[in-house]
Amino acid sequence: MILTVDAIVGVQVLYYRQLGLVESSDALYPPSAELDSQLAAQQRRLTDYWVVDPKKNVVAIPVSRTMELVTAELSVGQDSRD
Repeated sequence: MILTVDAIVGVQVLYYRQLGLVESSDALYPPSAELDSQLAAQQRRLTDYWVVDPKKNVVAIPVSRTMELVTAELSVGQDSRD
């Protein structure tokens, strides 16, 4: 019984020591401005309309709008089967 308690306490000590190291390394190495700009660019590509190829008249639409269109198209397809 005492050995089990000692083992549990020992594991907790190791866990909290490692947790402290991880938290301190996060504070030492904050996300870079380059990473922030990449994330912002990715977010814009998912949420904005933009021209992919003007010569072929290809545009990109936001993911949310795409899901609305696909849902509407699928519901029309199901109504015609009924």
